[in-house]
Amino acid sequence: MHAHTCMHARTHTHTHSIRHNYGSLLPLFQDKTSEMDDLMKAADTLASSGETEGAAAKKKIEGLRDQWNLVLTLTSQRIKLGMGYVIFHKKAQQLAIQMDALEQYLKIEKIDATQIPESSIKHKEVKYNEMSEHYSEVENKGRTFIDEAQRVSDAKCHYI
Repeated sequence: MHAHTCMHARTHTHTHSIRHNYGSLLPLFQDKTSEMDDLMKAADTLASSGETEGAAAKKKIEGLRDQWNLVLTLTSQRIKLGMGYVIFHKKAQQLAIQMDALEQYLKIEKIDATQIPESSIKHKEVKYNEMSEHYSEVENKGRTFIDEAQRVSDAKCHYI
């Protein structure tokens, strides 16, 4: 049981770490996005001067802005995906604990089936039904994670 407590604590720590790191990135992203907007305004001014270099600079800056927007999108998707994985992992750990508990209940009563009280059988049925519900939740979370992971792609990202 101690191992499960340690796993739960590590999962909580990982969730907190992801949220903290994402929170640390947000101001940086906002600052860089603001800088990118200022750069675009400067490019517009330069392009409006009629110089061919100004138009070329504007085109390059637009490409840079598009890459920045893609980086923001990919980062956001990956952080969301990481948090989804942590939630899935947490639910899988809870399911494992329930399965272990049910296994222990069953091991304890390895006696003649006619000597097992009805209340004990009912208790195990309730625990099994709860575990089945949690299994379905874990399965759904796992499928959701896989679906989301398959949608995340950096195929459009052209590394500069």
